[in-house]
Amino acid sequence: MRVLLFLLVLAALTASDVRAQRDPPRLGVSLVAEGEVVQGLLCPGLCVAIVNNQRHPIALRRVTWTDYPADERPWLAPVIGDARRDDEKISLNPMIKGVSKVEFERGLLLPGEKLVVPTPMTPQADVHEVKIEFVDLDRSARIFFPQAGETVFVPLAPDAVRSRAHAGRLAVVDFGATPQVSTCAETLKIPLRQDHQKTGGASAEQAARAAGITFPEGSLSWYRPALGAWIFCLPDQAMVAAARDGRSWKKRDLPKMSPAAPDLLGAEPEGMMRVDLPFGGFEEIRAKYTLKSPEIGAVDGKTLLPPRVAWDVLNECARNNWRVKVTTNPYARGLTRVLEVVKGDAGG
Repeated sequence: MRVLLFLLVLAALTASDVRAQRDPPRLGVSLVAEGEVVQGLLCPGLCVAIVNNQRHPIALRRVTWTDYPADERPWLAPVIGDARRDDEKISLNPMIKGVSKVEFERGLLLPGEKLVVPTPMTPQADVHEVKIEFVDLDRSARIFFPQAGETVFVPLAPDAVRSRAHAGRLAVVDFGATPQVSTCAETLKIPLRQDHQKTGGASAEQAARAAGITFPEGSLSWYRPALGAWIFCLPDQAMVAAARDGRSWKKRDLPKMSPAAPDLLGAEPEGMMRVDLPFGGFEEIRAKYTLKSPEIGAVDGKTLLPPRVAWDVLNECARNNWRVKVTTNPYARGLTRVLEVVKGDAGG
C-alpha cells in the first residue's frame, strides 16, 4: 500500500513538472534598452516588453520596478472629450471640452500580443526586478475596439481575438464581474556601466564621502548633470545632495521629494526643469527671474526653470517644508509627468 501511494505521488509530481516545462509563463517579459545605461544617469530609453502568453486577453494595471518609483501611468482612465454609448457602439468626440464618463483601457493585450512599455529610471544596480500587475478578461468581458481614428468603438467578435493586432490602442471593457488583479515579477539584467566623466568626475560613493554625507547601503542615488550634483535618498527617506563646488563637493540640503522626483530634475532640453508652482509662494524668485504664474492645478508644467533658478526653488521648498512630487496627467494618452510643488507635508 505504501509503495502504491509513493508511486501515485511520484506520478503526480512528474506530471506537474511536465506541465510546467510545456506551458509557457503567463507573461513573457524582457528588457529593451535604447541608448547607453550609465550608473547615476536617467535612462529614458529603458523599456519592458510584455507578451501575453495566455489564451485570453489581459489588461495592464501597473508596470513598475520593485523598490523604485511606482508606475503612475493611467492604464484605466477617462479621456478628454465626450463619450456616448449604446448596445452596439461607443462614440468618442475629442473636440468637446470636458472629461469622458467612460473609462478607457490603455494596456489591453490580446493573446500573443506584445506591448513595449516605457519604464524610464536611473538604474541603481545591474539587476532590477520588474513587477507587472494585470487583470484577466474571461468570456463574460465585453471588449470594444476602435474602428478607425479611435472615435467609434464596436464590440470585438470572438473569432477576432486571435487575429487582430491592437496592443497599445484605446479600448473599453465591460467586465462581467469585478476582476482580480494578478502579479508577475521578473528579474531583468541591466547593461549598466560606470562613466565618471559623465557624473561629475566621481561615483556616488566618492561624491558623498567628499561632501561628508553618510551613504549607507540601500540608499538611492541620481546624478543630475544640469545641477552638477549627486542626489541621495537615504533609507529614512531624507533627501540630500553633493553638489560640485570647483574641485570639491559640497553638501546641500534638499526638500522632501517623492522617490520619482529626482529623475525629472533638469530632465528637459538644456537642463531645464518643468514644474508646476503653486500660488502664494516664490514671490522673491518670481520677481528676480520674472516668472509667470501657471494656472491653478495645471499639470502640464507651464513653468520651465533653468538650472540656476531650479536651485533657488529647491532651497525655498526646503526652507518652507514644501514637498516636491510627480504629477501625472490622468487624461493624457501618453505618459505625461511633471514636477509639482505641494505646500505642507503632502504625500505623493
